[in-house]
Amino acid sequence: MVLYLTLCGIILSLGSAVLGIAIEPIRRDVPNELLSNFTLFSQYAAGCHAGQDCGHENCLNVTNANITTVASFNSSSLEAQGVSGFVVVDHSHEIIVLQFGGTNTCPKFDIDVEFGLIDASIIANASCPGCEVHRGFWTAWNNTKNVTLPPVRDAVANYSNYQIVFVGHSLGGALATVGAADFRAQGHNVTLYSYAAPSVGNYELSKFITNQAAGATYRLTHSTDVVPRVLYDLSMKVRFLPQYSQLSPEYWITTPSFVTPNASSIEKIAGINNTAGNLQYNLSVPPEPDAHNWYIGNMSVCQTKPFNVSACCNDTDNTRLVCRALNLTSS
Repeated sequence: MVLYLTLCGIILSLGSAVLGIAIEPIRRDVPNELLSNFTLFSQYAAGCHAGQDCGHENCLNVTNANITTVASFNSSSLEAQGVSGFVVVDHSHEIIVLQFGGTNTCPKFDIDVEFGLIDASIIANASCPGCEVHRGFWTAWNNTKNVTLPPVRDAVANYSNYQIVFVGHSLGGALATVGAADFRAQGHNVTLYSYAAPSVGNYELSKFITNQAAGATYRLTHSTDVVPRVLYDLSMKVRFLPQYSQLSPEYWITTPSFVTPNASSIEKIAGINNTAGNLQYNLSVPPEPDAHNWYIGNMSVCQTKPFNVSACCNDTDNTRLVCRALNLTSS
């Protein structure tokens, strides 16, 4: 959250050039069954799994299920590359879940700020003409998928009728998105649930992921949360920035933070870069303070310690830029 607010201040101070174009909204409420899925996977995205209830009954949909955690990604080598998470086999819902954690360490922060676009014209065996992807997200995924995917493949071999689900919040949602795109292109059917995910690439990549037939995509946003909109909005306003887009469809939660939404307060909005939902707010509109961490429930319940951005200030040129903008010094 700190990163994206900082980028707004840095880049908007340089001036604006063009404005985004509103798209005619295609909006409708979600069915109750889908709301139940959003609740379940929000708890997985927050970090709930077997043996991890995160207190205060925040994980009941997960912990009340018959689940087995078959892999946890918390080794120092993975953490050094900015990736954490787990693989769960959920027998109650007949799903195999690959979860990615959000930004809570310096290596993850370093991934966030590598927001240049790089070529993604080939994803697995699929051609993606003109596609470009966020350098940090794509690099982190490619450097670690040899560790994160084998437990998924093993689970699929044992439970071939179970649905594969990739899920994450914020940075975790971005990694889940590029990971799902890649694994689908390898021939697997993958359902994606991303919460508060930033843009992962340009229009061509967003179109490619949106149109993938091998699994449904559910991109959830909340109110005025700045993270899902910042890269898109900046690229619409500053000519020299990489051009970012957002996937379709969007499921926009309209209730305030700390209010549990019902089916009628989540709007399905179709169309890449549709400005009828979260993208309608430009960067002059400050986000609701808790919008980023409240998606169906509290997405930070499993975080064990606060994240100190200043500890990352000397990691890269980009982190030094962010820290200077925030008047932070390394600690």
